[in-house]
Amino acid sequence: MVETSSRQPRRQRKAQFNRPVHRRGMVMVLPLSKELRSRYHRRRLTVRKGDTVRVLAGSFVGREERVARVDRRNRRLVLDNVTLRKADKKLQQLPLNPGHLLLTRLNLSDAWRRRVLHAPEPAPEEEAPTEAATETPSAPTTNAAPAPEKED
Repeated sequence: MVETSSRQPRRQRKAQFNRPVHRRGMVMVLPLSKELRSRYHRRRLTVRKGDTVRVLAGSFVGREERVARVDRRNRRLVLDNVTLRKADKKLQQLPLNPGHLLLTRLNLSDAWRRRVLHAPEPAPEEEAPTEAATETPSAPTTNAAPAPEKED
């Protein structure tokens, strides 16, 4: 997914700002915490609404909050309870850079995301035929006791 072959910072920035919205989601990835890394065997994952993240930089460092909104157009995340008080005393949600966050808990309500994270299920083994299906009426079974003979 090379959008530009240039190494110049100005052209890299231009490519980033002119990237279509559906491709901006591909760069909205966050590193996973050590527990999630060992559980899912991945280093990073695309962030979604409902995930819980830890703030690593800024004035809210160390706080763990739920993602309220993902803004792909501006490459920002809005978290619950991360707000600033404006001059008119109103609270405003503070959009954060995804580079300052760490995923600590995942929202697994989506089947696609569960399928991506979990290892593929092994192919079902071929079931052994049951004893009733293998028995033939003419051949006695080796495990069964012989039927008692009738005496007249």
